[in-house]
Order: sequence, then structure tokens, then C-alpha cells
Amino acid sequence: MDWTLVKDVTLFALAIWGAGLSTMNWWQSRLREKRRIQVSLQTMMLTYTNGTLGAPYAQIQAVNAGHRDVTITSIALEVEGQRLVAMSSDSFPAKPDTRLPVILKDGASAHLLMSYADIGQALIYSGRRAKVDVIPIAEDSLGVTHRGKPWHVDPVEFTTIK
Repeated sequence: MDWTLVKDVTLFALAIWGAGLSTMNWWQSRLREKRRIQVSLQTMMLTYTNGTLGAPYAQIQAVNAGHRDVTITSIALEVEGQRLVAMSSDSFPAKPDTRLPVILKDGASAHLLMSYADIGQALIYSGRRAKVDVIPIAEDSLGVTHRGKPWHVDPVEFTTIK
């Protein structure tokens, strides 16, 4: 039997296996070093000791899901490609908004709270009375905009929710 053929095939297979492992390692390190900000929009409500509920608030939360520190410079809502200016800062009792810019380490988060009524008023003031998609966004120090899942919002309904 010709051992040079066996040796060549074995070395070729070993080289392919090493190249595959090296590629996987490169891909994982690339993903690990990438800026990954997850932006979400959720509802918060005040609950009082007598069991009643307060007005609903929307919370935009930006979470650093990567290993790399990221500086968040702005958190907002976007409607049809335009920023929605709707808010008064620190409008939710006992939970102040995150002061921006803020450096988010691995797993850290920043948030902004807005009342449904403020969002509805801002939408109506900007000329939108029909249902629209509102997208939570967070912008980092490099100017990259990270977007969350959209909410389908009726501005008139939002102004009447108390």
C-alpha cells in the first residue's frame, strides 16, 4: 500500500478541519465584539395600595446585549422616519429617566418613560390622527440607530386613556 497517499489525504482532512475551526472561532469573536443593543417598548402602570391603577406609561428600554461597552446618546420614539418629541422628563414617580449620554456595560440598560397621553398629544400635534407605527430607537455614540419592534398606535385613543 502506498503510504504517501494516505498521509496526503490525512493531512488534507486535518487542514480542512483546522480551517473550519479557525473560521468558527473568527465568527464567534466577530459577533462578541459587535455592538448589540436591544431596544424594547413596554407598558408600565402605577399601582396604588388601595388597588387602583394609575395612568399607563410607555417605557423605552435599551439593553447592551454584547460584551463591548456602548455609549447611548439618545432614546426616543420614531414615527415614519421622524423622531417624536413627546415627553417631559422624569414623569413617572419613583423611577427617574436615565441621564444621557450613558455608558452601558455588558447587560446594563437605560430607559425613558412617557405617558400614553403625552405620546398621543405629540402624534396629534404632528398631524397624525390615524393609526401609525411607533418604533422605539436608541442611538449610540457612533451615530448608529438601534430599533425595536413597532407598536401600532391610535393617537386619539392614547389621549383618552387615563
